Amino acid sequence: MTKNPAYRMKRNRSRKGLFLYRKTAAAFFSGIVILSLAAAYLAQRPPLAAALKNSSTARGYVPALPDPQEVIVTAPAKEYIYAGARLIAIESGLTVSGHTRYGNNSSNLKGVSLNVTGAQSMTGTSDSVGNYLVGYLSRGGNFTLTPTKTGDVNGITSADADLVAAHAAGNITLNANQQIAADVSNNGTISGYDAALISRFVAGLSPAGNTGTWKFAPLTRTYLSLAEYQPNQDFDGILMGDVSGDWIPPSSHHATIRRAIQPSAKVRSVSANPATLRANPSTVRIELPTQSARQGSTCTISISTSDLTGLNVLSYLLDLTFDPSVITPQASSLDDAGTVSIGMRFATNKATPGHLVIAATSAAERSGSGKLLKLKFNVVGTGGSTTSLTWQSLMFNEGDPEVTLTNGQVTVQ
Repeated sequence: MTKNPAYRMKRNRSRKGLFLYRKTAAAFFSGIVILSLAAAYLAQRPPLAAALKNSSTARGYVPALPDPQEVIVTAPAKEYIYAGARLIAIESGLTVSGHTRYGNNSSNLKGVSLNVTGAQSMTGTSDSVGNYLVGYLSRGGNFTLTPTKTGDVNGITSADADLVAAHAAGNITLNANQQIAADVSNNGTISGYDAALISRFVAGLSPAGNTGTWKFAPLTRTYLSLAEYQPNQDFDGILMGDVSGDWIPPSSHHATIRRAIQPSAKVRSVSANPATLRANPSTVRIELPTQSARQGSTCTISISTSDLTGLNVLSYLLDLTFDPSVITPQASSLDDAGTVSIGMRFATNKATPGHLVIAATSAAERSGSGKLLKLKFNVVGTGGSTTSLTWQSLMFNEGDPEVTLTNGQVTVQ
């Protein structure tokens, strides 16, 4: 073999992570002389090894550099090899890296798949502490990074349904990530219907909307004409239905924690489309009474409903107004005994005088007609005073079935 000038690798100790290539008169055998990678490192990089065997897969050729000249590259973005009279530049590409955590309690979230689509397709997975790296991606390409996760479902209980109902009634305000976890019907709003779907999941019933599935914030990350490494590309994972943030990383489970988890809170197949729960839409008649009450007494106002059988009613949210100088809600302001709502879970908001909001949820469908719910008031007005009972709204589930509302009135004797 003949000997030819070549480029000799020299570590640039002044700049961490960089290699300095300087043309020298050092003699190397002709053919491919690897400058940037040791043979052992090449053996672990099959794509690069293949590129060396088939120079057509390299990014391109550059002429032998004039002397003197330095070439500084950031490893492992580019590898250079000397082949005959030409210097071949092989680019291994760029990486995207970051951290995945649980959005409602900041625990590390392992086992998240990071899926790259676009100019190339590949997948990475977050490790035991939530860190991930995907690559190598070609420079100048357009890419979308999407996180997904399955399994590791725990921490969803009836307390989460209560939080959703309280938010729907206006008693509390959930934070941004809690609101994502609460919207298990995936319609962009939070209502008693979401609480009902969570209750169904806890009870082991299906379908239960998106309860028990994973969602991420942001949903995706997009890179146009990728030109640089992309560190700190973090994602928050949210387990739909776990509003309270009780989710525990699987490795942290122990006996005490397990006792706090509902037996039904485990991996299951759920429907992502709750529309099947709202089949057979029909208009329901809801009426408030016109009645009298004695001054200084208590009165019960019964809300009546037409037949709910077969309409898949799991929840409702009612909002009505009245004159607080005539009647005021009792401390225990509702009674479900003997009504269609018996056994439901209730969240009541009566903080605003003259205004009553009630969110009712259940894992079981409602059936029958008659009394929907009984409301209990104290009569505080003088004789002859009157108050209207005026519907602001009443919504079953998330709008199905539809309703027609009739207002009522109370007159003090």
